Amino acid sequence: MLVVGLLALAAVIVRATPRQFSLDVVFGLIGAVIAVYGAWSVGKAVVRIVRGPMIANQEQYVAAHLQIGRCPSCAASLRGVTVNQDGQSWTCPRCESRWTPGWTGKAPK
Repeated sequence: MLVVGLLALAAVIVRATPRQFSLDVVFGLIGAVIAVYGAWSVGKAVVRIVRGPMIANQEQYVAAHLQIGRCPSCAASLRGVTVNQDGQSWTCPRCESRWTPGWTGKAPK
């Protein structure tokens, strides 16, 4: 969206001003877009490095959520939810996902 706006602005400037000045403005806008995109990319990489490693896989993610009593799908509380008839799983009251404590990485049925 930003790039489209800058190109539209450059087109208006090119039509309204003498040729050499308008080309300088267009190249300046292109340089500004490249600089902003570069700074954004570097900033994003720095934030990822500072945050440190994330949870390695989906199995660890689900186990961590179940350990604190949260649904891994929607983060609703599983505290006070009754155990299903199989005696080993819970069904989330919000999203109706079914979870077991020994989840192996396969999608729940």
